Amino acid sequence: MLGVMDWKTRLAGWLLKRADDGTGHNEDGSPVLPSRTPADKTPTGLIQVFRAIQVLETAVSALPVIQLDDDGHTVAPYGIVRTPSLDMTRRELVQYLVSSLATDGNFFLLRQEAGGMLLGVLPLPPREVTVTDLSTDPAHPNLRYSWRGRSYTKNQVIHKKLVVNPTGLRGLGPIGSCRVELDGMGETRDFAANWRNETAIPSGVYSSDQVVDDKVAATAKQQILNVKAGEPVFLGKGLSYQRTLLSPEDMQFVESRKFDATQTARLFGIPANLMLTGADGSSLTYQNIEQSWIEFSSYTLAAYADPICEALGELIDDPDITVGMDWDSSRRSDTSTRYEALNGAVGAGWMLKSEARQRGGLNELPGIDDVTDIKEKNNAA
Repeated sequence: MLGVMDWKTRLAGWLLKRADDGTGHNEDGSPVLPSRTPADKTPTGLIQVFRAIQVLETAVSALPVIQLDDDGHTVAPYGIVRTPSLDMTRRELVQYLVSSLATDGNFFLLRQEAGGMLLGVLPLPPREVTVTDLSTDPAHPNLRYSWRGRSYTKNQVIHKKLVVNPTGLRGLGPIGSCRVELDGMGETRDFAANWRNETAIPSGVYSSDQVVDDKVAATAKQQILNVKAGEPVFLGKGLSYQRTLLSPEDMQFVESRKFDATQTARLFGIPANLMLTGADGSSLTYQNIEQSWIEFSSYTLAAYADPICEALGELIDDPDITVGMDWDSSRRSDTSTRYEALNGAVGAGWMLKSEARQRGGLNELPGIDDVTDIKEKNNAA
């Protein structure tokens, strides 16, 4: 028991005594815990913003990455594309890049080389990177990227943007561009959470049909405060008391926060059903859910996936190879519809059975393609 108490005492002393001497350690040699910014003071501390980023990360990282040659045929991926980072899996790297684009509008990849050979890339925190142009000619920029006291050239850093800003060197993102409105959403949330504890809000209102001086008012107030639960109270002097009551919906500003959720879904370009919210009076059917998902893939996910594919393509020293995402599964609402489309392509003669199996994620079967039959169909057409 003494040993346990001694351990707790030493731990409490270490937490309370954190006098940093500038070396990152305390006087007794223990490390100094880093300071932390409260999560609820950042836009990602909002439920709807966190949900939006989580949806984007999950959707883009789940897309298969493919490589295509000049003829549009899928080829075996390069090793650097399968494992672009030495410290992260490809899925984790894609999620990191999507989050960087959503929160900052930019992502930066530092090339890691040894002996002239590219080993991988290191994703840099976008808020820590400074971009400067050393050239006086806008047509021929000379960009430098500064990160933690070191400067890198354009050949060392891959920089991609979500939305191009023609008046600046950095791209634009939804959070940075609409930070004022997101801060307003946070203030509404905080005000609703602190409503009951707000000292400026009275718990009740006294009223009288007579002129009441301060002494009489103070006496009546004290009478109210001294009453125990279940006991009656008599005020006199024509005084009446009414509590300030709000419904749970009013105290939590439900309508305003519903509108905030809709605005967030609009800001990030995410369908309302994926944000677990919806507009009043809207009705979701199989057809319009499918259409909204196709639009989500084409106009939202593509904005995040295309810069990532371009960055992965720059890691390959082959101009004839293009890196892209396989959108086939994401732009078909279910397996039945996808297989029906593949069956129609094979039946029309413009897709091989082996290519259809590859699109379906199945292994190749030797001799499955009947090229003669396909040529006859094409000639008949």
